[in-house]
Amino acid sequence: MIVRNFEQEFNNMTTEQYAEMVCLIERQAAQIEMMREALKYLHTEKCDYMRINKLGNPYLEHGTKLAVKALYATPDQALEQFAAKVREQCAEVCEAEYVNVADGDDEVYNSAITHASRGIRAIKELP
Repeated sequence: MIVRNFEQEFNNMTTEQYAEMVCLIERQAAQIEMMREALKYLHTEKCDYMRINKLGNPYLEHGTKLAVKALYATPDQALEQFAAKVREQCAEVCEAEYVNVADGDDEVYNSAITHASRGIRAIKELP
């Protein structure tokens, strides 16, 4: 459904709107490339610093692992990780609505919350 709506909007775009979208994508791609270059540089600096000062194996450090994961993730992998994070946050928002059970209605309410949070976590397709 979301894809269909996007396709409809895309097909109804004016030339100016299309050009604006292309410019936005190009700017975002340039910004991402700058961040990747900075991350590569910082990763190399940290590894060199740790080796020179005999501070242990830099590749076992949490920050170094995160940098490597980010640098080598494909766009599809990054999108899937982001989608999983959003799904988990949505499920946690649902679960924050649990109430102390005082009667049968509260149990039904909590059951609906459990069902919703499990359903959110079960979503696997990307938007």
